Amino acid sequence: MKKVLIVLFAVLVLVTLAACQQGGGEATPAPTEEATAAPTAAAGEDWSVAVTGAEKEAFTKADYDTLEETTFDATKKKKDGSETTNAYTGVLITDVLEFLGATDYETITITASDGYSADITKDMLGEKAILASEIDGEPLEADAKPLMSVLEGQGGNTWVTAIASIEVK
Repeated sequence: MKKVLIVLFAVLVLVTLAACQQGGGEATPAPTEEATAAPTAAAGEDWSVAVTGAEKEAFTKADYDTLEETTFDATKKKKDGSETTNAYTGVLITDVLEFLGATDYETITITASDGYSADITKDMLGEKAILASEIDGEPLEADAKPLMSVLEGQGGNTWVTAIASIEVK
């Protein structure tokens, strides 16, 4: 009886292995996802960033379009010491604050859609502190939209992507 069970088990294993090899032993490649470009805010996508502590309560795509864009190379310094340099296009944060009616402030807090935030003091703002909509001439990736803060010379912790709100203090 024991020999019969062993033979049956062996046959079962062989049948299972044979069934697994039905495809001729060739692996079928897994389907690949094709990258698709997400539409850019500049291409007409509407968006709005909530604002507190200023005369206006939101900064919108239409507001962005009224301000002058600038492009410059900036180097992002990461925690691990690595650096990446890209060309960023956007509007000066100081112009945005002026547009919003925020003239008397010491700090702004920029918060991302995932809750990450960075406090940026007035003295950190200058000609290379922008809310960017493009990197290297390309729209921001979908997970970074609508805007990201770029502060040349500041640590990567001040570079906030997917900006959801700006608090003026």
